[in-house]
Amino acid sequence: MGALVIRQWEHGDFPEILRLGKLMYEESSYNRLFWCEQMARDFIQRCYTVSMDTGEVYCNVAIIDEKVIGILGVSNSSVYFSNDLIVKDILFYIEKEHRGARIAVELINLAEIWAEKIGAKEIQLGISGEIDMERTACFYRRLGYSDCAIQLRKGL
Repeated sequence: MGALVIRQWEHGDFPEILRLGKLMYEESSYNRLFWCEQMARDFIQRCYTVSMDTGEVYCNVAIIDEKVIGILGVSNSSVYFSNDLIVKDILFYIEKEHRGARIAVELINLAEIWAEKIGAKEIQLGISGEIDMERTACFYRRLGYSDCAIQLRKGL
């Protein structure tokens, strides 16, 4: 296995990011929904455009042997009653065989540095896809994150 490289995403990463998105979809609870590749492509393109135009999205990829094996994209936002910035994850996935190493820690550290740089008051990471929820929550807590929300779902 080659050396790990973590860098900001580039337009040429799109096919690999789309591949990761499909893997995440297949592994997650979202697999009960219809996969629309064009919508996924459009979302990636919008995020990339925003990251280049306004800087409101920040995204890094983890690469081993020239293959993107992980991604963390975050965006800044605020709540309706405050101008304070909050950074939230919009896409976080690491291929199953690469979990448990330091890849997630490094991606999160870079997102935290960016959040501090833009003056955000906090950063929020979610586990909406139900992939290893307890393990992931314990990992986030070890990094200093605390529980801040509960989200429930009901199929229709």
